Amino acid sequence: MENLVRSGKVRFIGISNFDAYQVSTLQINATIKPAVHQFELHPYLQQSDYVDWHQALGISVTAYSPLASANPTYGHRLGGPPSLFDNEEITTIAERRGCTNAQVALAWGMARETSVIPKSQHAERIVENWESRRCNLQKVDLQLIAAVGKKYLTRFNNPSKGWDVPLYEGLDDSRI
Repeated sequence: MENLVRSGKVRFIGISNFDAYQVSTLQINATIKPAVHQFELHPYLQQSDYVDWHQALGISVTAYSPLASANPTYGHRLGGPPSLFDNEEITTIAERRGCTNAQVALAWGMARETSVIPKSQHAERIVENWESRRCNLQKVDLQLIAAVGKKYLTRFNNPSKGWDVPLYEGLDDSRI
């Protein structure tokens, strides 16, 4: 990957789904640090310490699945948290700020200085996602969302058991 940067074929290196040990090992052995790290991040899996650590290292964070269980790939977990679209706390914030639940989740991600990459094939949802930039969350909203994360701590994408590989070691919700 570093040779691709040096040759000018790519400008930056990005990584995805590394745990802290893997990022640290990369930092020790690489001469070009990754510009960005993409991992699951949403109000139900906030990983605040991990995000702060990346920011201190100068590595940007991209949140995939920023709308949590809205991705049909993950399905609905029996007994799991409600969809962010049905979450009472998120709905309260959305109503207070004149936004949708999706806009609240995306605005929360951007307020944390992470990039968010929601997926949609529907024009009206793409516009709704874009308009999340106008959803102005206040400190009280961010505190309520922090409480949501503690209440519903959930990782939706963890193939560890199926792959028989320990993934996300030491991170929020690594054992579920």
